[in-house]
Amino acid sequence: MGKDSTGGISMVNYVKYFPEDKKSVRLKMKTWIVIGWVLWVIALIIGILTVVDIFLFPGVISSQLRPVKAEELQSKPEEPQQHGSMSYNGVWRVDTERSFGSCFLIRMENGKGLFLTAKHVIQNVSQISIKSQTNTTYPANVICTVNDEDVALIRAEGFFEEGWILPLGISSNIRQGDKILVVGWPLGQSHSVTGGLVSSIISDPPRIQTDAATNPGNSGGPLISENQSAVVGIIVQSMKEAEGMHYAVPIDVAKELIRSSCPD
Repeated sequence: MGKDSTGGISMVNYVKYFPEDKKSVRLKMKTWIVIGWVLWVIALIIGILTVVDIFLFPGVISSQLRPVKAEELQSKPEEPQQHGSMSYNGVWRVDTERSFGSCFLIRMENGKGLFLTAKHVIQNVSQISIKSQTNTTYPANVICTVNDEDVALIRAEGFFEEGWILPLGISSNIRQGDKILVVGWPLGQSHSVTGGLVSSIISDPPRIQTDAATNPGNSGGPLISENQSAVVGIIVQSMKEAEGMHYAVPIDVAKELIRSSCPD
């Protein structure tokens, strides 16, 4: 039996003298060749990615592979929300010594903002203020309320942007089943948005019924039509005895009442 220079049996002689292991040896050799090719391909890919990360798109790949720091896992402040071109920055919180609710910016006059809200939010109180999502607070005063309806107009002097004004839609154009959004400060949570449908349109008293969730603090906030991207109602009431029955004063009614009851 042939031996190699070290005195052992060479691979060639091993296969020669032990033909039954020939297939096994070839299979092992092929396996190691495949493993070698795989490792070579992996090394090639890593090399290509390194070149790309250094020369073509510096830091892009390495930034994705770096360990995440603990502070990066903390939640960041949300960007201002909006629907279409309408910003929710115009929806503010109303605070009084008795309770709180929501209001929304409809017009600006000489550096002052005019806000619609629900009358029951600001009725029979001595102090009113409004607060933004960034906790900016301004004192406000009542311009007028409507005797026969839960609608009020308040004014605040402060910094407001034209882009915060919520456009007023046409509530007579909405139909049962239309998609709507409710934006407000339920339980003091800023810019909460819930969605639903127009459940019913009631004529006496004029109300828009919706199944979109509302809670204490939503009163005075806008009911927004997704079709119109505009306000079609003012949230005023929820049925405590029933689930999914919430009501808004149609914006057409509010506009007419404000026009006839409030000074220019």
